Amino acid sequence: MLTLSLRSRVLIPIGALLLVPLAAGITPLRAQGDSSFAVARNAVVDITLRTGRLVVRGSSATTGAVRGRSGDYQLRTTGVGVTLDASQELRSNRSNSRTAGRRNDATLELDLPRNVRLVISTASADVDVSGIDGDVEIRTTSGNVGLDNIGGRLTLETLSGDIRLDGRSGPARVTTMSGDITLRGVRDEANVHTTSGDVMLGMDRAARVDVETISGNVTFDGSTTDDARLQIDTHSGDVTLRLPESARGSIDLSTYSGDMTASG
Repeated sequence: MLTLSLRSRVLIPIGALLLVPLAAGITPLRAQGDSSFAVARNAVVDITLRTGRLVVRGSSATTGAVRGRSGDYQLRTTGVGVTLDASQELRSNRSNSRTAGRRNDATLELDLPRNVRLVISTASADVDVSGIDGDVEIRTTSGNVGLDNIGGRLTLETLSGDIRLDGRSGPARVTTMSGDITLRGVRDEANVHTTSGDVMLGMDRAARVDVETISGNVTFDGSTTDDARLQIDTHSGDVTLRLPESARGSIDLSTYSGDMTASG
């Protein structure tokens, strides 16, 4: 194991470190029931949610279904996409005085064909997405994001909240102000920028990696392509690299008040 304390930028060779719609228009969806709708192949599904929790699951079905515990939603279908608007605050089932003032826990569930492209916008909702093969784009102000088996490109922007990816993903771009970021299974490229929070990347045959954090530890665990380029910048945090002895490419590392640890 090689341990270095670095306070300036160095360039190190890695090897040396060891919908077709059912009906077009707007359809109000009432609570306490399922609503099914046809989805065109490779449709764009645009979801707007204010609070609560959003769960999206991809499947081999050719239709979609939406379920909500409470609240009214509007669904718009066109020949090329689906828009689901739940921008009004979801009403939680818990309404007694002991839970008053707590974060809203109402859940909106959406089942979709796995080949859609997904665009999600929320204010302060938790988001869970799994089994989508198309590109996924998520923008949220606050709330945790959980992802599993995303086949396309991932773009995620948030101000605060933890981010977790398991399974697999295409190239990923993640930007956040505060919160821990854990990405496992990203393919080819990862671009991660955060102000405060730890970053953990697990990649197989990484080609391009760009990580920047102000205060947080950075861990990279995986393998690289022969011409890989990894750039990691942290102002106050440790950097840990776990790479096979056969790793190739280069790493551009900058840390001002932290240690670097590299191991095979």
